[in-house]
Amino acid sequence: MIEIAKGASKGIKFTCDWDKIKKTDNATLILSSVIHEVMHYSNLNEVQDFWNKIHNSNFKYIVIRDMIPSKSIDRPSDMNDVRKLYNKSSYQLETFENIWGSIENNKALVHFLLKYRYTANWNREVRENYMPLYREDIMRGYPPLNEYEIVYHEHYILPYLKWQVKKDFDIDIKDNTHLKLVLKRK
Repeated sequence: MIEIAKGASKGIKFTCDWDKIKKTDNATLILSSVIHEVMHYSNLNEVQDFWNKIHNSNFKYIVIRDMIPSKSIDRPSDMNDVRKLYNKSSYQLETFENIWGSIENNKALVHFLLKYRYTANWNREVRENYMPLYREDIMRGYPPLNEYEIVYHEHYILPYLKWQVKKDFDIDIKDNTHLKLVLKRK
Protein backbone atom coordinates (compact mmCIF):
# COMPACT_ATOMS: atom_id res chain seq x y z
CA MET A 1 0.00 0.00 0.00
CA ILE A 2 2.91 2.34 0.73
CA GLU A 3 4.35 1.72 -2.74
CA ILE A 4 1.00 2.53 -4.35
CA ALA A 5 0.67 5.70 -2.26
CA LYS A 6 4.21 6.80 -3.19
CA GLY A 7 3.38 6.45 -6.87
CA ALA A 8 0.18 8.45 -6.53
CA SER A 9 1.59 11.20 -4.30
CA LYS A 10 4.54 13.11 -5.66
CA GLY A 11 6.70 14.80 -3.05
CA ILE A 12 5.11 13.10 -0.04
CA LYS A 13 7.19 10.67 1.99
CA PHE A 14 5.58 7.49 3.31
CA THR A 15 7.03 5.14 5.90
CA CYS A 16 6.10 2.42 8.33
CA ASP A 17 9.27 3.06 10.36
CA TRP A 18 8.16 4.43 13.72
CA ASP A 19 11.59 5.92 14.49
CA LYS A 20 11.56 7.98 11.29
CA ILE A 21 8.06 9.24 12.07
CA LYS A 22 9.03 10.39 15.56
CA LYS A 23 11.76 12.69 14.17
CA THR A 24 9.36 15.09 12.48
CA ASP A 25 6.59 17.28 13.86
CA ASN A 26 4.84 17.58 10.50
CA ALA A 27 3.84 13.95 10.08
CA THR A 28 0.40 12.53 9.45
CA LEU A 29 -0.46 9.19 11.00
CA ILE A 30 -2.91 7.13 8.97
CA LEU A 31 -4.72 4.43 10.94
CA SER A 32 -6.76 2.67 8.30
CA SER A 33 -8.33 -0.44 9.82
CA VAL A 34 -5.53 -0.55 12.41
CA ILE A 35 -7.23 0.32 15.70
CA HIS A 36 -9.43 -2.78 15.88
CA GLU A 37 -6.40 -4.96 15.04
CA VAL A 38 -4.26 -3.42 17.78
CA MET A 39 -7.05 -3.59 20.34
CA HIS A 40 -7.86 -7.22 19.51
CA TYR A 41 -4.41 -8.75 19.18
CA SER A 42 -2.62 -6.79 21.92
CA ASN A 43 -2.74 -7.06 25.67
CA LEU A 44 -3.75 -4.05 27.78
CA ASN A 45 -0.14 -2.86 28.22
CA GLU A 46 0.54 -3.08 24.48
CA VAL A 47 -2.64 -1.14 23.69
CA GLN A 48 -1.62 1.56 26.17
CA ASP A 49 1.88 1.63 24.66
CA PHE A 50 0.38 2.05 21.18
CA TRP A 51 -1.68 5.07 22.26
CA ASN A 52 1.24 6.51 24.26
CA LYS A 53 3.50 6.34 21.19
CA ILE A 54 0.88 8.18 19.17
CA HIS A 55 0.30 10.73 21.93
CA ASN A 56 4.02 11.43 22.38
CA SER A 57 4.95 11.55 18.68
CA ASN A 58 3.61 15.02 17.94
CA PHE A 59 1.75 14.16 14.75
CA LYS A 60 0.27 17.16 12.97
CA TYR A 61 -2.67 15.06 11.76
CA ILE A 62 -4.13 11.70 12.70
CA VAL A 63 -6.44 10.05 10.19
CA ILE A 64 -8.66 7.22 11.44
CA ARG A 65 -10.78 4.90 9.33
CA ASP A 66 -12.02 1.82 11.10
CA MET A 67 -15.02 -0.24 12.14
CA ILE A 68 -16.30 1.87 15.01
CA PRO A 69 -20.06 1.80 15.63
CA SER A 70 -22.11 3.93 17.97
CA LYS A 71 -23.24 2.49 21.31
CA SER A 72 -26.78 2.48 19.94
CA ILE A 73 -25.82 -0.68 18.01
CA ASP A 74 -26.01 -2.63 21.29
CA ARG A 75 -29.73 -3.46 21.43
CA PRO A 76 -32.08 -6.31 20.48
CA SER A 77 -31.98 -7.25 16.81
CA ASP A 78 -34.87 -7.01 14.40
CA MET A 79 -36.24 -10.57 14.65
CA ASN A 80 -36.98 -10.64 10.91
CA ASP A 81 -33.25 -10.12 10.28
CA VAL A 82 -32.40 -12.86 12.77
CA ARG A 83 -34.79 -15.24 11.02
CA LYS A 84 -33.29 -14.42 7.61
CA LEU A 85 -29.80 -15.24 8.85
CA TYR A 86 -30.91 -18.47 10.56
CA ASN A 87 -32.74 -19.56 7.39
CA LYS A 88 -29.48 -19.21 5.44
CA SER A 89 -27.51 -20.61 8.33
CA SER A 90 -24.11 -22.14 7.88
CA TYR A 91 -21.30 -23.44 10.03
CA GLN A 92 -20.05 -19.84 10.04
CA LEU A 93 -23.06 -18.52 11.93
CA GLU A 94 -22.93 -21.35 14.44
CA THR A 95 -19.20 -20.81 15.01
CA PHE A 96 -19.72 -17.07 15.30
CA GLU A 97 -22.47 -17.40 17.92
CA ASN A 98 -20.36 -19.84 19.94
CA ILE A 99 -17.72 -17.13 20.24
CA TRP A 100 -19.66 -13.83 20.22
CA GLY A 101 -23.11 -14.79 21.44
CA SER A 102 -26.53 -14.72 19.85
CA ILE A 103 -27.27 -12.60 16.80
CA GLU A 104 -30.43 -11.64 18.65
CA ASN A 105 -28.17 -8.87 19.96
CA ASN A 106 -27.91 -6.34 17.14
CA LYS A 107 -24.19 -5.67 17.71
CA ALA A 108 -23.48 -9.39 17.26
CA LEU A 109 -25.70 -9.55 14.18
CA VAL A 110 -23.91 -6.60 12.53
CA HIS A 111 -20.54 -7.98 13.64
CA PHE A 112 -21.37 -11.23 11.83
CA LEU A 113 -22.44 -9.31 8.72
CA LEU A 114 -19.09 -7.51 8.69
CA LYS A 115 -17.16 -10.77 8.49
CA TYR A 116 -19.25 -13.57 6.94
CA ARG A 117 -17.65 -13.10 3.50
CA TYR A 118 -14.17 -14.02 4.75
CA THR A 119 -14.56 -17.77 4.29
CA ALA A 120 -10.98 -18.47 3.19
CA ASN A 121 -9.57 -17.38 6.56
CA TRP A 122 -12.74 -17.83 8.62
CA ASN A 123 -11.07 -19.52 11.59
CA ARG A 124 -8.95 -16.42 12.17
CA GLU A 125 -11.55 -13.79 11.28
CA VAL A 126 -14.35 -15.26 13.39
CA ARG A 127 -12.30 -14.70 16.55
CA GLU A 128 -11.25 -11.14 15.74
CA ASN A 129 -13.17 -8.36 17.48
CA TYR A 130 -14.01 -5.96 14.68
CA MET A 131 -15.73 -3.47 17.00
CA PRO A 132 -13.76 -3.13 20.27
CA LEU A 133 -14.43 0.60 20.53
CA TYR A 134 -17.46 2.84 20.21
CA ARG A 135 -17.57 6.23 18.50
CA GLU A 136 -18.68 7.74 21.81
CA ASP A 137 -15.45 6.48 23.43
CA ILE A 138 -13.41 8.47 20.92
CA MET A 139 -15.62 11.55 21.31
CA ARG A 140 -15.14 11.36 25.11
CA GLY A 141 -11.38 11.34 24.77
CA TYR A 142 -10.28 7.74 24.36
CA PRO A 143 -7.69 7.38 23.07
CA PRO A 144 -6.05 10.30 24.89
CA LEU A 145 -5.84 12.73 21.98
CA ASN A 146 -7.19 15.83 23.71
CA GLU A 147 -4.61 18.09 22.05
CA TYR A 148 -6.27 17.41 18.69
CA GLU A 149 -9.36 18.99 17.18
CA ILE A 150 -11.73 17.22 14.81
CA VAL A 151 -11.47 18.63 11.29
CA TYR A 152 -13.46 15.85 9.58
CA HIS A 153 -15.96 13.34 10.90
CA GLU A 154 -18.06 10.82 8.99
CA HIS A 155 -19.97 7.94 10.54
CA TYR A 156 -21.35 5.67 7.83
CA ILE A 157 -22.03 2.21 6.43
CA LEU A 158 -19.71 1.03 3.68
CA PRO A 159 -21.87 1.18 0.53
CA TYR A 160 -20.49 -2.13 -0.75
CA LEU A 161 -21.24 -3.85 2.56
CA LYS A 162 -24.78 -2.50 2.60
CA TRP A 163 -25.32 -3.67 -0.98
CA GLN A 164 -23.77 -7.13 -0.42
CA VAL A 165 -25.74 -7.85 2.77
CA LYS A 166 -28.97 -6.79 1.05
CA LYS A 167 -28.15 -9.07 -1.88
CA ASP A 168 -27.09 -12.05 0.25
CA PHE A 169 -29.67 -11.90 3.05
CA ASP A 170 -32.26 -9.23 2.15
CA ILE A 171 -31.19 -7.34 5.29
CA ASP A 172 -30.85 -3.56 5.40
CA ILE A 173 -28.02 -2.61 7.74
CA LYS A 174 -29.24 0.46 9.60
CA ASP A 175 -26.33 1.06 11.97
CA ASN A 176 -23.27 3.01 11.00
CA THR A 177 -20.38 0.56 11.03
CA HIS A 178 -17.39 2.73 10.11
CA LEU A 179 -15.84 5.98 11.23
CA LYS A 180 -13.65 8.37 9.28
CA LEU A 181 -12.00 10.94 11.50
CA VAL A 182 -9.31 13.50 10.76
CA LEU A 183 -7.71 15.08 13.80
CA LYS A 184 -5.38 18.12 13.72
CA ARG A 185 -3.01 19.09 16.52
CA LYS A 186 -4.21 22.30 18.18
